[in-house]
Amino acid sequence: MALAPFAMTVLYGSQSGCAQDVAERIARHARLWQVPVTLSCMDDFGMERLEKIMADHYHVFVASTTGQGVAPDNMSRLWRSLLSKRLPSNHLEHMRFAVFGLGDSSYPIYNAVARRLFQRLLDLGAVAFYPRGLGDDQHDLGYDGDFMPWMDGMWRRLRELHPSLDAMRLDELAPRYKVSLVDGVPDDHVPLGSFGQGVGRYIPLPAPVLDSRRITPEDHFQDVRIVELSARHVRYTPGDILIIHPRNSVEAARQFIVDRIRMDPLTVVVIECKDDDGKLPTGCKVTILDLFVRFLDIFGTPRRHFFEFLAQFATDDVEKERLLELSSPEGQADLLAYNFRERRTYAEVLNDFPSAQVPLARLLEEVPRLAPRQFSIASSPRAHPDRIQILAAIVEFQTPYKRRRVGLCSHFLRTLKVGDSVDVWSRSGCLSIPPSPVPMIMVGPGTGIAPFRSMCNELSFLHDRGPSEIRVYFGCRYKANDFYFEFEWDQLLSRGTITAFVPAFSRDQPNKVYVQDQLREQGADVWRILSGGGVFYLAGSSNSMPKQVQDAIIDICIEYGHMTDDDARTFVRQLQRRGQYVIETW
Repeated sequence: MALAPFAMTVLYGSQSGCAQDVAERIARHARLWQVPVTLSCMDDFGMERLEKIMADHYHVFVASTTGQGVAPDNMSRLWRSLLSKRLPSNHLEHMRFAVFGLGDSSYPIYNAVARRLFQRLLDLGAVAFYPRGLGDDQHDLGYDGDFMPWMDGMWRRLRELHPSLDAMRLDELAPRYKVSLVDGVPDDHVPLGSFGQGVGRYIPLPAPVLDSRRITPEDHFQDVRIVELSARHVRYTPGDILIIHPRNSVEAARQFIVDRIRMDPLTVVVIECKDDDGKLPTGCKVTILDLFVRFLDIFGTPRRHFFEFLAQFATDDVEKERLLELSSPEGQADLLAYNFRERRTYAEVLNDFPSAQVPLARLLEEVPRLAPRQFSIASSPRAHPDRIQILAAIVEFQTPYKRRRVGLCSHFLRTLKVGDSVDVWSRSGCLSIPPSPVPMIMVGPGTGIAPFRSMCNELSFLHDRGPSEIRVYFGCRYKANDFYFEFEWDQLLSRGTITAFVPAFSRDQPNKVYVQDQLREQGADVWRILSGGGVFYLAGSSNSMPKQVQDAIIDICIEYGHMTDDDARTFVRQLQRRGQYVIETW
């Protein structure tokens, strides 16, 4: 088999798995063009291998931005190496590279990691063979809205540089997985495996459920609940993130297997993979039901490339034409209406195109791994010993065509019972208690109050730390319905742990009041803390709220700091760079 006249290395830095997914799709396209490709997280690849650059080689970097412009765990070592001041300006002069970033424009520091990586590679003499691409999670199509045009353009550029590539594209790749039916019973415990790579690798551990209760009234529009787990295997500090690996509904998975795969859900199989990526359990006996309950995101929303994949198997001409239309650049508005706005699932799409009978091995390859979900920890190690709590808002909504949807992890959490086991691990978040006492402003509308409950409860036990001014701003709709932890805040005030607790109830009076309004109302106190070396923490929804809060802070700087608008914005950016203005949104 003839190979392409060049090779490619695809390197990713990924915290939640999205950047890894993008990197895998780039590598898959490379294989379709018969390009020898290496796929790795940046830290596992390392600086030493990066420096051994061959003339016939292209490097593609995919990097996500987390929190306050922080690099993902599994690229942190390579990034530090690239930042070394000892490296000369021509250190990577033989490298040809491209960079695609994944970010969220609701954060003030948008796609910072990809921007910095692109510039640093240029500073070291590397040559960009294709312009930098930036994917925005706020796009109607998610990051695919930016990624697919970028990737198509990158391959066009490579075909311009290497015209012989045009004749080398394969119709399809050989399956990565081999699925063998076996006799006997499944293994007692089939491990989930690890998530991430490099220093960002995590292995989920089981945590028994101690409690799961709704804390909003039954007649309130949203079910918000406290989920409490045993912390026997989990170590955390206030401000950390609990990562939960959810499961699909057993009944829904069973029905899908019977109706679409047309097999007994309890059929036992063994999976083999020649380049094991840890997505599925290989070499052990597992039921098909277990695969679709614990491992595969069959009830997630497919991306554009799935429709192109499905068209290969459609035997009905009308179905094939429709699938190709949905996967084409011209059909993106239709894809948005049919797929993304309706939050259609892989299972539903497969049912909508019944002539496309996909072999199980190929379906296992195309349906992504169930992604873990992240929650700010609401408990304190000292106040809640041996326990870990999260504050979870159950996500329920109607699509434009009135389909009722419930978030996967929301459904999973709502159905938990005491004694059930949840696969979890923890990691550091953007927020933390400063090492020495400094004035703090904590702004947490809705479930964004969770990390501040953790931090304030912990501070109430640190008697030798010394006092500091702490002002907490909380926002919700109704005092009677969603004022989370109301009595705890009263206790923290009476103990002197916090200086002020300022609620904003948006629906209890004709004029809506939000946290940004309360910040403006107390602008003198806010300015005193910001200008005096204090820290400003914000947690909550990533919609318009962070910008509205930042606008309020800029107004306060203008009024009380006597600044111009430009000076106020510069001041806020300086606070962000120094870690004194920290945002954690979701």
